[in-house]
Amino acid sequence: MQDIEGIIREHARILRDKGYNEKALNNGEEDGMYKTHLRIAVQDILDKDIVLFDNEHLSVKMFGSFNHGQDKVLFDFTYEFNSFNNSLTLKQLEATLNKVPLAIHIDGFEDLWHSRDIYERLKEFSININQALDYQERQVKSEVIKSFASCITELGYENASIKPPGWIHRKLNKIDQSVSMKDKTRHFFNLQTDLKGDLPYGPIRTKIHCLYIPEIPRINTTGLFLQIQDCKHSITLKPGEQIPSVKEVTNLMQNKLDLARARSITDACKLKETTSQECKPKR
Repeated sequence: MQDIEGIIREHARILRDKGYNEKALNNGEEDGMYKTHLRIAVQDILDKDIVLFDNEHLSVKMFGSFNHGQDKVLFDFTYEFNSFNNSLTLKQLEATLNKVPLAIHIDGFEDLWHSRDIYERLKEFSININQALDYQERQVKSEVIKSFASCITELGYENASIKPPGWIHRKLNKIDQSVSMKDKTRHFFNLQTDLKGDLPYGPIRTKIHCLYIPEIPRINTTGLFLQIQDCKHSITLKPGEQIPSVKEVTNLMQNKLDLARARSITDACKLKETTSQECKPKR
Protein backbone atom coordinates (compact mmCIF):
# COMPACT_ATOMS: atom_id res chain seq x y z
CA MET A 1 0.00 0.00 0.00
CA GLN A 2 1.48 3.32 -1.09
CA ASP A 3 1.86 5.94 1.63
CA ILE A 4 -0.29 9.04 1.40
CA GLU A 5 2.69 11.37 1.04
CA GLY A 6 3.87 9.45 -2.02
CA ILE A 7 0.37 9.65 -3.52
CA ILE A 8 0.24 13.41 -3.02
CA ARG A 9 3.66 13.84 -4.65
CA GLU A 10 2.54 11.75 -7.62
CA HIS A 11 -0.66 13.79 -8.10
CA ALA A 12 1.29 17.05 -7.89
CA ARG A 13 3.80 15.76 -10.49
CA ILE A 14 1.05 14.81 -12.96
CA LEU A 15 -0.67 18.16 -12.52
CA ARG A 16 2.65 19.93 -13.05
CA ASP A 17 3.09 18.10 -16.36
CA LYS A 18 -0.38 19.33 -17.38
CA GLY A 19 0.45 22.95 -16.62
CA TYR A 20 -1.06 23.12 -13.14
CA ASN A 21 1.76 24.49 -11.04
CA GLU A 22 2.48 27.80 -9.43
CA LYS A 23 5.05 28.94 -12.00
CA ALA A 24 3.11 27.92 -15.09
CA LEU A 25 -0.10 29.49 -13.77
CA ASN A 26 1.72 32.62 -12.61
CA ASN A 27 -0.53 32.80 -9.55
CA GLY A 28 1.98 34.33 -7.15
CA GLU A 29 2.18 31.32 -4.80
CA GLU A 30 5.42 29.63 -3.82
CA ASP A 31 6.42 26.53 -5.75
CA GLY A 32 4.91 23.41 -4.20
CA MET A 33 2.01 25.14 -2.44
CA TYR A 34 -0.55 22.95 -4.23
CA LYS A 35 0.96 19.88 -2.56
CA THR A 36 0.60 21.64 0.77
CA HIS A 37 -3.07 22.44 0.14
CA LEU A 38 -3.78 18.87 -0.97
CA ARG A 39 -1.94 17.44 2.03
CA ILE A 40 -3.97 19.61 4.43
CA ALA A 41 -7.26 18.58 2.77
CA VAL A 42 -6.42 14.88 3.09
CA GLN A 43 -5.22 15.28 6.68
CA ASP A 44 -8.50 17.00 7.60
CA ILE A 45 -10.31 13.83 6.56
CA LEU A 46 -7.92 11.57 8.44
CA ASP A 47 -8.29 13.67 11.58
CA LYS A 48 -12.04 13.21 11.70
CA ASP A 49 -13.13 11.31 14.79
CA ILE A 50 -15.32 8.91 12.81
CA VAL A 51 -15.04 5.57 11.06
CA LEU A 52 -14.86 6.18 7.30
CA PHE A 53 -17.01 3.57 5.55
CA ASP A 54 -17.53 5.52 2.32
CA ASN A 55 -15.22 7.39 0.03
CA GLU A 56 -14.73 10.95 1.16
CA HIS A 57 -14.67 13.88 -1.27
CA LEU A 58 -12.34 16.83 -0.96
CA SER A 59 -11.68 19.93 -3.00
CA VAL A 60 -8.49 21.87 -3.68
CA LYS A 61 -8.43 25.18 -5.54
CA MET A 62 -5.77 27.16 -7.31
CA PHE A 63 -5.75 30.29 -9.45
CA GLY A 64 -4.22 30.82 -12.86
CA SER A 65 -3.27 34.17 -14.41
CA PHE A 66 -3.44 34.44 -18.20
CA ASN A 67 -3.33 37.09 -20.94
CA HIS A 68 -0.72 39.19 -19.14
CA GLY A 69 -2.70 39.07 -15.90
CA GLN A 70 -5.98 40.30 -17.40
CA ASP A 71 -7.76 36.93 -17.11
CA LYS A 72 -8.03 35.07 -13.79
CA VAL A 73 -9.12 31.43 -13.88
CA LEU A 74 -10.17 29.50 -10.79
CA PHE A 75 -9.34 25.78 -11.01
CA ASP A 76 -11.30 23.59 -8.58
CA PHE A 77 -10.06 19.97 -8.32
CA THR A 78 -12.44 17.44 -6.77
CA TYR A 79 -10.88 14.27 -5.34
CA GLU A 80 -12.20 11.03 -3.90
CA PHE A 81 -10.23 9.62 -0.97
CA ASN A 82 -10.47 6.05 0.32
CA SER A 83 -8.88 5.73 3.77
CA PHE A 84 -8.86 1.90 3.77
CA ASN A 85 -6.44 1.55 0.90
CA ASN A 86 -5.02 5.09 0.93
CA SER A 87 -6.23 5.76 -2.60
CA LEU A 88 -6.72 9.27 -3.93
CA THR A 89 -8.57 9.72 -7.20
CA LEU A 90 -9.08 12.91 -9.19
CA LYS A 91 -12.76 12.91 -10.24
CA GLN A 92 -13.48 16.35 -11.68
CA LEU A 93 -11.97 19.68 -12.60
CA GLU A 94 -14.13 22.80 -12.78
CA ALA A 95 -12.56 25.96 -14.17
CA THR A 96 -14.24 29.37 -13.98
CA LEU A 97 -13.50 32.56 -15.92
CA ASN A 98 -15.66 35.70 -15.70
CA LYS A 99 -18.33 33.70 -13.82
CA VAL A 100 -18.49 31.17 -16.68
CA PRO A 101 -17.76 27.61 -15.47
CA LEU A 102 -16.44 24.63 -17.43
CA ALA A 103 -16.55 21.20 -15.74
CA ILE A 104 -14.59 18.18 -16.93
CA HIS A 105 -15.34 14.69 -15.59
CA ILE A 106 -12.15 12.70 -15.17
CA ASP A 107 -11.94 8.90 -15.35
CA GLY A 108 -8.18 8.93 -15.77
CA PHE A 109 -5.40 11.49 -15.98
CA GLU A 110 -5.56 11.23 -19.77
CA ASP A 111 -8.92 13.07 -19.51
CA LEU A 112 -7.30 16.06 -17.83
CA TRP A 113 -6.79 18.93 -20.24
CA HIS A 114 -3.72 21.11 -20.15
CA SER A 115 -4.30 24.35 -18.24
CA ARG A 116 -3.67 26.44 -21.39
CA ASP A 117 -6.24 24.41 -23.39
CA ILE A 118 -8.87 24.91 -20.68
CA TYR A 119 -8.17 28.63 -20.54
CA GLU A 120 -8.51 29.03 -24.32
CA ARG A 121 -11.78 27.07 -24.38
CA LEU A 122 -13.10 29.04 -21.38
CA LYS A 123 -12.09 32.33 -22.98
CA GLU A 124 -14.11 31.44 -26.07
CA PHE A 125 -17.12 30.38 -23.98
CA SER A 126 -16.85 33.49 -21.84
CA ILE A 127 -16.83 35.86 -24.81
CA ASN A 128 -19.82 34.15 -26.45
CA ILE A 129 -21.86 33.93 -23.24
CA ASN A 130 -21.13 37.48 -22.14
CA GLN A 131 -21.98 38.80 -25.61
CA ALA A 132 -25.31 36.96 -25.39
CA LEU A 133 -25.92 38.33 -21.89
CA ASP A 134 -25.03 41.86 -23.01
CA TYR A 135 -27.47 41.56 -25.91
CA GLN A 136 -30.17 40.26 -23.57
CA GLU A 137 -29.45 43.11 -21.14
CA ARG A 138 -29.80 45.67 -23.92
CA GLN A 139 -33.07 44.11 -25.04
CA VAL A 140 -34.52 44.10 -21.51
CA LYS A 141 -33.48 47.70 -20.87
CA SER A 142 -34.83 48.74 -24.27
CA GLU A 143 -38.23 47.25 -23.44
CA VAL A 144 -38.29 49.01 -20.05
CA ILE A 145 -37.49 52.36 -21.67
CA LYS A 146 -39.99 51.78 -24.46
CA SER A 147 -42.74 50.89 -21.98
CA PHE A 148 -42.04 53.89 -19.72
CA ALA A 149 -41.82 56.31 -22.64
CA SER A 150 -45.08 54.92 -24.03
CA CYS A 151 -46.81 55.49 -20.68
CA ILE A 152 -45.63 59.11 -20.48
CA THR A 153 -46.62 59.66 -24.11
CA GLU A 154 -50.11 58.25 -23.56
CA LEU A 155 -50.59 60.77 -20.75
CA GLY A 156 -50.00 63.55 -23.29
CA TYR A 157 -46.54 64.79 -22.33
CA GLU A 158 -44.94 63.96 -25.68
CA ASN A 159 -47.39 65.82 -27.93
CA ALA A 160 -48.01 68.73 -25.55
CA SER A 161 -44.30 69.49 -25.18
CA ILE A 162 -42.68 72.39 -27.03
CA LYS A 163 -39.70 70.07 -27.65
CA PRO A 164 -39.30 68.13 -30.92
CA PRO A 165 -41.01 64.71 -31.12
CA GLY A 166 -39.06 61.87 -29.52
CA TRP A 167 -37.61 63.98 -26.70
CA ILE A 168 -38.68 61.48 -24.04
CA HIS A 169 -36.89 58.56 -25.75
CA ARG A 170 -33.76 60.65 -26.29
CA LYS A 171 -33.59 61.64 -22.62
CA LEU A 172 -34.17 58.06 -21.40
CA ASN A 173 -31.59 56.62 -23.79
CA LYS A 174 -29.03 59.13 -22.57
CA ILE A 175 -29.65 58.06 -18.98
CA ASP A 176 -29.54 54.38 -19.95
CA GLN A 177 -26.24 54.64 -21.81
CA SER A 178 -24.53 56.04 -18.73
CA VAL A 179 -25.27 53.03 -16.49
CA SER A 180 -25.15 49.23 -16.58
CA MET A 181 -27.62 46.67 -15.26
CA LYS A 182 -24.87 45.62 -12.86
CA ASP A 183 -25.05 49.08 -11.31
CA LYS A 184 -26.78 48.82 -7.91
CA THR A 185 -27.10 52.61 -7.57
CA ARG A 186 -30.50 54.34 -7.64
CA HIS A 187 -30.44 57.07 -10.28
CA PHE A 188 -32.75 60.07 -9.93
CA PHE A 189 -33.40 62.27 -12.96
CA ASN A 190 -35.98 64.71 -14.36
CA LEU A 191 -37.95 64.81 -17.59
CA GLN A 192 -38.19 68.57 -17.99
CA THR A 193 -40.19 70.47 -20.61
CA ASP A 194 -42.76 73.23 -21.17
CA LEU A 195 -46.30 72.13 -21.98
CA LYS A 196 -48.11 74.22 -24.55
CA GLY A 197 -51.66 73.67 -23.33
CA ASP A 198 -54.50 76.17 -23.93
CA LEU A 199 -53.91 78.43 -20.96
CA PRO A 200 -53.78 82.17 -21.66
CA TYR A 201 -51.01 82.56 -19.09
CA GLY A 202 -48.39 80.76 -21.19
CA PRO A 203 -46.82 77.27 -21.14
CA ILE A 204 -46.68 75.08 -18.04
CA ARG A 205 -43.09 74.50 -16.92
CA THR A 206 -43.00 70.81 -16.03
CA LYS A 207 -40.54 68.50 -14.27
CA ILE A 208 -41.37 64.80 -14.02
CA HIS A 209 -39.24 63.35 -11.21
CA CYS A 210 -38.07 59.81 -12.06
CA LEU A 211 -36.15 56.99 -10.40
CA TYR A 212 -34.14 54.52 -12.51
CA ILE A 213 -33.04 51.23 -10.92
CA PRO A 214 -30.85 49.53 -13.60
CA GLU A 215 -30.25 46.35 -11.59
CA ILE A 216 -33.94 45.32 -11.87
CA PRO A 217 -34.33 47.22 -14.34
CA ARG A 218 -37.24 49.59 -13.65
CA ILE A 219 -38.18 53.26 -14.03
CA ASN A 220 -40.66 54.84 -11.62
CA THR A 221 -42.13 58.33 -11.46
CA THR A 222 -41.70 59.81 -7.98
CA GLY A 223 -43.26 63.24 -8.36
CA LEU A 224 -44.21 66.20 -10.52
CA PHE A 225 -43.40 69.92 -10.37
CA LEU A 226 -45.55 72.46 -12.24
CA GLN A 227 -45.18 76.22 -12.66
CA ILE A 228 -46.92 79.01 -14.58
CA GLN A 229 -45.53 82.46 -13.89
CA ASP A 230 -45.43 82.70 -10.06
CA CYS A 231 -47.93 79.87 -9.52
CA LYS A 232 -46.20 76.64 -8.46
CA HIS A 233 -47.48 73.21 -7.54
CA SER A 234 -45.69 69.99 -6.48
CA ILE A 235 -47.06 66.44 -6.42
CA THR A 236 -45.38 63.58 -4.54
CA LEU A 237 -46.29 60.13 -5.81
CA LYS A 238 -46.53 56.94 -3.80
CA PRO A 239 -44.81 53.78 -5.16
CA GLY A 240 -46.78 52.52 -8.13
CA GLU A 241 -48.87 55.68 -8.40
CA GLN A 242 -49.17 57.25 -11.85
CA ILE A 243 -48.62 60.91 -12.64
CA PRO A 244 -51.69 62.89 -13.78
CA SER A 245 -52.29 63.38 -17.50
CA VAL A 246 -51.60 66.64 -19.30
CA LYS A 247 -55.34 67.33 -19.38
CA GLU A 248 -55.55 66.87 -15.58
CA VAL A 249 -52.44 69.01 -15.08
CA THR A 250 -53.87 71.76 -17.28
CA ASN A 251 -57.17 71.78 -15.37
CA LEU A 252 -55.31 71.78 -12.06
CA MET A 253 -53.14 74.76 -12.97
CA GLN A 254 -56.10 76.58 -14.54
CA ASN A 255 -58.01 76.23 -11.26
CA LYS A 256 -55.02 77.39 -9.22
CA LEU A 257 -54.50 80.39 -11.48
CA ASP A 258 -58.19 81.31 -11.43
CA LEU A 259 -58.21 81.02 -7.64
CA ALA A 260 -55.05 83.12 -7.36
CA ARG A 261 -56.51 85.71 -9.71
CA ALA A 262 -59.80 85.80 -7.76
CA ARG A 263 -57.88 86.28 -4.51
CA SER A 264 -55.87 89.05 -6.10
CA ILE A 265 -59.04 90.83 -7.21
CA THR A 266 -60.64 90.33 -3.80
CA ASP A 267 -57.54 91.63 -2.04
CA ALA A 268 -57.44 94.63 -4.37
CA CYS A 269 -61.08 95.40 -3.66
CA LYS A 270 -60.53 95.13 0.10
CA LEU A 271 -57.53 97.41 -0.17
CA LYS A 272 -59.51 99.90 -2.20
CA GLU A 273 -62.38 99.81 0.29
CA THR A 274 -59.99 100.29 3.22
CA THR A 275 -58.26 103.14 1.49
CA SER A 276 -61.59 104.74 0.67
CA GLN A 277 -62.68 104.53 4.31
CA GLU A 278 -59.44 106.08 5.48
CA CYS A 279 -59.80 108.93 3.02
CA LYS A 280 -63.30 109.98 4.14
CA PRO A 281 -63.29 113.32 6.07
CA LYS A 282 -63.97 113.06 9.75
CA ARG A 283 -67.13 114.73 11.05
